[in-house]
Amino acid sequence: LRTTPFGSLLMFAVIAFGALATLYSLGYMPDRDDMNRYYAHLLWAVSAAATALVAENIIVLVAAWDIVTLMLYLLVEMGRKDAPAVSAKTFGVAAFSDCALLFGVAILWAKTGGFLLSEYNVVIDRPWLYVAYLLMMTGAITKAGAIPFHSWLPPAAETAPLPAVALLPAAIDKALGIY
Repeated sequence: LRTTPFGSLLMFAVIAFGALATLYSLGYMPDRDDMNRYYAHLLWAVSAAATALVAENIIVLVAAWDIVTLMLYLLVEMGRKDAPAVSAKTFGVAAFSDCALLFGVAILWAKTGGFLLSEYNVVIDRPWLYVAYLLMMTGAITKAGAIPFHSWLPPAAETAPLPAVALLPAAIDKALGIY
């Protein structure tokens, strides 16, 4: 793990939003039967996002990125009655994001041989670097819900529990996509 000023700023924002969403959840969702599961998913999402923001190893970054996707799916699934279909779409788009990032990282690793982010000093001057860059950028903008990969965001926002809507797309996914 390694901290950078930018990563620390984003991690502070993710943790602050996570704390606010958790506090809001205490009053917003007191009567649900599955509250323990909800809080576990919420805190795992915040923890995984924080881990991704301080990851020095690219494998740790990808693993934390994937955990955020899984928690996003599980939180959206806890929403209203049409939640299974919406969470499946959310997971499909987020899994596409994960695959794009993973393939980009695999290309970068295959050509450089390193796993540590601080060891990468890559100048995009070869075709394989363009492909790796485009794959990783596609993964980042998809996770951030940017156009044209934003189709999962409106249905997820309508379906998921309100505190999760405030936290995941607005704070966690945007922070990870930007980072």
